[in-house]
Amino acid sequence: MMILWDFDRTIMDDDSDRWVVVEMGLTQIFNQLRETLPWNSLMDRMMAELHPQGKTIEDIANCLNRVRLHPQIVSAIRSAHGSVLNQLQDSRSENGKKHVIIYIGDGGGDFCPTLKLGEEDHVMPRKNFPLHHLISKSSVPIKPQVHEWMDGEELNKILLRLTDSDSAEKQTVL
Repeated sequence: MMILWDFDRTIMDDDSDRWVVVEMGLTQIFNQLRETLPWNSLMDRMMAELHPQGKTIEDIANCLNRVRLHPQIVSAIRSAHGSVLNQLQDSRSENGKKHVIIYIGDGGGDFCPTLKLGEEDHVMPRKNFPLHHLISKSSVPIKPQVHEWMDGEELNKILLRLTDSDSAEKQTVL
C-alpha cells in the first residue's frame, strides 16, 4: 500500500503559502503584488522580501511548525506511517505485485493523478473542495474507490478502515 498526501487544505486546513505570508508579516506587500505576478513568482518574491529583514530558512520552518493540525490528522498520518512501513517490509517478498494506492487530496491539481489510479486503489477527496467537485461531475469514469471526508476525524476513521482492511487481506493471503 502506498499513501499519497496533499498538504495544503488536506493535512493543514489552510494554504501554507498564505500562512507564511501572514505569519511573517508580508501581507501588505503580498496584496500590492498579487495582481501583477503569477503565484510562484509572487511567492519567490515574498521569500526574497524576508532576507533583508534578517529572516532565515529556520525562521520559515519555525513558522510552519506553528501550523495547527487537527489531532485526528496527526493520528491518521502516524497510523498510516506505521502501516506503510510494515507493508513495505512485507513487500520485499512480494515479486511483481502491484501495491494499492490511497490518494488524499483536495485541489483541482489532484484530479489528474486520480485518473491514473486503478480499480484496486482509493481516492479520498475532501468534501466541497475542487477535487470532490471534479470527481462528482466527471464524465470520465473514476476507477478508484472514492471515500469523501470533511475533517480530520472523518479522514482518520476512513484511513484506519482502509489500512486495517488492507493489512487483514495481506494476512489472509500470506
